[in-house]
Amino acid sequence: MSKAGGMAIERLNGALGRYLSLLMDDQADVDARFRGLCELAASFGFEVTNLGIATRDIKGEQQAVIMSNMSDDWMDEYNGRRFDKLDYAVEKILKPAEPGVINSIQWDAVPLSRADHVAEGTQEVLAGAADAGMKFGLGFGVQAASATNGIESFVVAFGGNEKGAGYTERSELAESLLVTAALSLAPSLEPVAARKRDGGISLSPREMDVLLYMGVGMRADRIAEKLGIAKVTVDLHARRAREKLGARTMPEAIAKAIRYGFITP
Repeated sequence: MSKAGGMAIERLNGALGRYLSLLMDDQADVDARFRGLCELAASFGFEVTNLGIATRDIKGEQQAVIMSNMSDDWMDEYNGRRFDKLDYAVEKILKPAEPGVINSIQWDAVPLSRADHVAEGTQEVLAGAADAGMKFGLGFGVQAASATNGIESFVVAFGGNEKGAGYTERSELAESLLVTAALSLAPSLEPVAARKRDGGISLSPREMDVLLYMGVGMRADRIAEKLGIAKVTVDLHARRAREKLGARTMPEAIAKAIRYGFITP
């Protein structure tokens, strides 16, 4: 094995080890795990990682939850204009797939964005993605057999400006390892999907602190002392959190906060 090849394997092993460690760490949040997935993808030459789930809100309308390491400007435009409904990768990955069966595709955004058979709106998305750093891609998707925890489908796409040697030389390994790694992240997104489905609930850091301490049986006066705030402020944060979560009691509020991933018991 060449020196460069040995270094590539060493980089892959290090990235894989760190990612598995994050999956086993109950305290690691979904953002940390996603960064680990991005590092693992980069070890194969993929500079870009996009991960998304489709869910439905309380009105029954489909919503997308997307995580990406692409530029904020591009992702703001993608999300704001609901480009997921026009995305070639999303369409090709999910439409032919049977529930529970992983489907995969490869694409090159540059020629596709100029192809006559591709719809104009889709051409715009492909061209925008190429400009934002995703000129080619490798995508995987799976439709849920039933909408478990509100998640109807899961899509992940890796790509970049050019196919790196790490991918070209180990394409079969890259495909099997990355799709397994990405799917293992899906459970971490379930709280995100639940919040999206129930109306995009958000809690302030202080509200989460109060619920966390209440969840372990700490009294309001002790919480106030620990956080350095007045007891009346603790009561205020608790009430606001309960109202935001749509809970009738504090135990119900704490249970919902755990379910939505705001606090970890």
